[in-house]
Amino acid sequence: MAVAEAGSGCDAAWTWKPAEVLFRNSNSSADWQQLLSMHLAVLRPTETKIDFLWRIKSPPNILHFGWRILLNRLATKDQLLKRGMLMEDGDSACVFCHSEEENLHHLLGGCKVLSCLWRKVFEWLGPFGNVGLEDFEGFFDNFEKVKAISKRMIIAVVWLATVWSIWLRRNAIIFRGESYSFTECMSGIIWLAWMWLQSFYVLKDGCNFYIWNILPLTCFE
Repeated sequence: MAVAEAGSGCDAAWTWKPAEVLFRNSNSSADWQQLLSMHLAVLRPTETKIDFLWRIKSPPNILHFGWRILLNRLATKDQLLKRGMLMEDGDSACVFCHSEEENLHHLLGGCKVLSCLWRKVFEWLGPFGNVGLEDFEGFFDNFEKVKAISKRMIIAVVWLATVWSIWLRRNAIIFRGESYSFTECMSGIIWLAWMWLQSFYVLKDGCNFYIWNILPLTCFE
């Protein structure tokens, strides 16, 4: 619907459409629409991921943490370096593998040390649709591949528990001089996801923490 039209001497008009605004001009409409299509193609996936995130039932601080990840606003070392908060000659290496620069992609499966943790969590969840390990590592880009809503939410909560546990361990290594423990991280992920799901979702009859350890995707509605 046109919301404003110029006089007969001007052939330009603003046109409103759902979720987008197009500026149409007879002299350059193709250029404008091409630029806007490129812009919206970038925006829409992020909006979809964020919409899905806000539908997940988890502690507010965890959802906020997930939101920062989706927008790449986590204070990883590469981001601190860009913002001038880490000296160029400072240690920007990953605290887990000590061989590559720490960035968000690296923590979400690129790290050769953390990749073992991501694989173990993926295997623990068991097969779900046509989702592979890389799909799980970037789950918010691939959540629609899981058709069953209950399973989709469980996997999302487990994903949040995984990134949260990795971040907590990363900070413990940096600020308290602790070391990485695969067993502690894996146990922490299973426990955190169980606690969050129990608080916000309905536990199926006959399910308990023992069943959760074996068949996690069958435990909640």
